[in-house]
Amino acid sequence: MQTLKTLGLAAALTALAASGAFAQSNTQTVTLTAAPANFPGDAFGDTAQVGTKGPSSSQTYLDVEGVGNGTFATFGVVDFFGNGVFDANGNTEAVSGVAPSITLDFTDQTFSQTRPGSLNFYLADGTSALSSLKYDPTDTSATAGVGSQLGNLYSLGRGVYTSTSRTPVGGDLPFTLNLNSAAQSLFLQRLNANGDLRFVVTADPGTGASTEVASFAGAGGGNTGGFPSLTFGAAVPAAVPEASTTVSLGLLLALGLGGLAVARRRKAQA
Repeated sequence: MQTLKTLGLAAALTALAASGAFAQSNTQTVTLTAAPANFPGDAFGDTAQVGTKGPSSSQTYLDVEGVGNGTFATFGVVDFFGNGVFDANGNTEAVSGVAPSITLDFTDQTFSQTRPGSLNFYLADGTSALSSLKYDPTDTSATAGVGSQLGNLYSLGRGVYTSTSRTPVGGDLPFTLNLNSAAQSLFLQRLNANGDLRFVVTADPGTGASTEVASFAGAGGGNTGGFPSLTFGAAVPAAVPEASTTVSLGLLLALGLGGLAVARRRKAQA
């Protein structure tokens, strides 16, 4: 009988451990979408296609063009708002950490002028209004056209845009990027403040005048209904065991250990 009791207790403890009752944190995969505020769900955002005269009046498209395109040169900005991490009751949860690898996903919107090329990606700490931005042709560095107007730019890596004018519209274009420690800290702070996660995309000037023309769907959905999205791993506190779980565990321990003590006394008396 004692063997059966001990096995029953062990099985119960194993089941509770497997249920995650003692876990300190969980990792969730979170996706935010840069779409109009009336988009289904709680995540939304803005995009800006910024040229020498300022941002485009429409968020339908997000074109990034190299400095070699003269007055058509542009850089792109994508803002994601909201936390995106919720508990079972729909309440926003604090995030204790984020994975360094993130994915910025776009929908291809090729047109007659589309040309392949390299793109540079950044996380910006500046919060200037999108309407105030302009492409700076004097900035010929890797941040092409941005200059200092968006504060510190944390490099997330480079991606290659391979589409041409003959590439079908609507393709999925995910870019896997990496947060260094400083970018992770900024990302986490903005996320927990439900603030603006601001990403910047520039045409890599390379060693000469770049002429790439990368065309994506903006927050307006392009002409195929695709929106920019951001996917990342977030560490959140594990759910606290309910009182009934704690009581059940206490009873199991008491019954199991109590039964063991009785068995020992009987054995000693024998």
